[in-house]
Amino acid sequence: MWAVDCGGSGLRQDRRLGSNKAGQGIDAAILRQLHAVVTTRQPWNPHIATHGTTTAPTISTAA
Repeated sequence: MWAVDCGGSGLRQDRRLGSNKAGQGIDAAILRQLHAVVTTRQPWNPHIATHGTTTAPTISTAA
């Protein structure tokens, strides 16, 4: 874990992201997803995209 001394209270309200920085973070996240899909030639999988933090869908084999 990286420790950063920002000075002051360090509360989120005191050091909010500007709209430009927030947009860049979203752009980077989308680009990472697109890169993974294109380079592996696999369809996008939301379970993998969330690093396994969501429950994987289960397929019932009962008839």
